[in-house]
Amino acid sequence: CPYTNRNYDSSFTCTKSGVVSRPLNKEGESGEKTTKQQAIRAVPPLRECIEGLASDSDSEEDLEDKYDERIRLQAIKLLKRICDNPRYVPLIVKFGAFGTIVDQVMQRVLEPSVDIASIIRNASINRALQADFIRDKGLECLEILLENRDGRIQTCAAECLRDLMPYLHDHMGDTEKAFDHRVLMHILKLVLGLKHPAIEKFAVDSMLTMVAFRPMRPLLIRERIIEATKHLVRRQKSSHDLDVNKALMGIYYYLVSYSEEAASIIANDKSLLQLLAALGEFGENFQKHNAQILHRLCTYKALRFKLYENNVIDILLALRDSNDPDSRKLSLDAVFELVKSEEIIQAIPADSDIMQMMVALSRFGSSQVKGAATKIVNKLSRFQEQEYRKRRAAERAEAKRNSPVSKGRSGFP
Repeated sequence: CPYTNRNYDSSFTCTKSGVVSRPLNKEGESGEKTTKQQAIRAVPPLRECIEGLASDSDSEEDLEDKYDERIRLQAIKLLKRICDNPRYVPLIVKFGAFGTIVDQVMQRVLEPSVDIASIIRNASINRALQADFIRDKGLECLEILLENRDGRIQTCAAECLRDLMPYLHDHMGDTEKAFDHRVLMHILKLVLGLKHPAIEKFAVDSMLTMVAFRPMRPLLIRERIIEATKHLVRRQKSSHDLDVNKALMGIYYYLVSYSEEAASIIANDKSLLQLLAALGEFGENFQKHNAQILHRLCTYKALRFKLYENNVIDILLALRDSNDPDSRKLSLDAVFELVKSEEIIQAIPADSDIMQMMVALSRFGSSQVKGAATKIVNKLSRFQEQEYRKRRAAERAEAKRNSPVSKGRSGFP
């Protein structure tokens, strides 16, 4: 017998469920003439059959587990088909099926699948059920789905996060409907870490919603979100990339406006500054966003000279040629902020573009701009005059030391 590894009479047939006798023919035979007593004596004891089955790799317990697993999978498929109709999703949540699925996924009883991800996705879409979704640990379940290698499951989880973010944003400070902000942060990092083009927009949209909530900004800065999103800034003109870049510039502006710590990350990253400046070629909207970020950066005294070293002056001068009036004004205000630093005043050459621009503005700008530009021109002129006098004094001293009269006089006692 292939199931029990035992030898039986040829009058019997071995099956996975046990050993059964072959049906008798009309003459009461099963191929050979066998009496009833012989057949009874040939049947192996029941205990021996059970022991034989237990010794096989498919034990009774294994068979039961496989049966349970098969029933669970069939139930999941059935629930998925029910959830495809939005009318029945509230019933799935109300009667506990959704909570049971989440619990079993989190306890690793159920392996994440596309069907499970679809059920969770359908529950997250319904705004009336989002409070129940959070209560039933649906947010924590998204962590497990995002850790799965199946791209379809990851996409479903990212879409769930996108659908939930408005609700989470509205209740971030609500103690009655509170959730763990660290869990949300971990989910967001998982989404960003996937680097999957299909879910990049979901990730940045979710982050933009999160960063708009002021108490979340320290957590985002602490988790180094700016560094984690730098790879998403791309000079490509597809609608997808433009939407991603627009959301990223909004995120950076929120963080830069919040603290000097976040501002220093961008100010010290010359390549990121150049990437953001390059996005200006895609329209006035990007130019305005870039001018907003740079203006905010220039308000931090400790960062001004580093920004100057990273050629921010050139970026601001280029924005002065924008067709957008807001971009021109913000870039000019940023220049005025930047040259408040004495170090930068000392570093600006006399024939530089910034000096020429200030001279022009002091003559032809509005009354307010004229006044600010005139002050800067005077500061630059005074410093350059002082530098000129120092150079002339140094040259005269050097010439005096090298003159023949000086050398002759040095020989007298």
